[in-house]
Amino acid sequence: HLAGARAVVSALWALNDKATQELMEPFMESVSASSADKVSALREAQQQSIRYLRMYRDHTHPYYWAGFTFSGS
Repeated sequence: HLAGARAVVSALWALNDKATQELMEPFMESVSASSADKVSALREAQQQSIRYLRMYRDHTHPYYWAGFTFSGS
């Protein structure tokens, strides 16, 4: 924000690179495809990540999806 960014998605802890990619791709697609609310886009990407983890990895550990926060407009 100090550098002038209107919106920032930041990590709250060190995250797995693959999990970050899997979460950020749908987030960025949603944000760039429409004028969707960025907070809602992040929430939907997190929910998508939870569904994926539940279906393919038999767990929904928050480490993989809850480490991001959005601030700004």
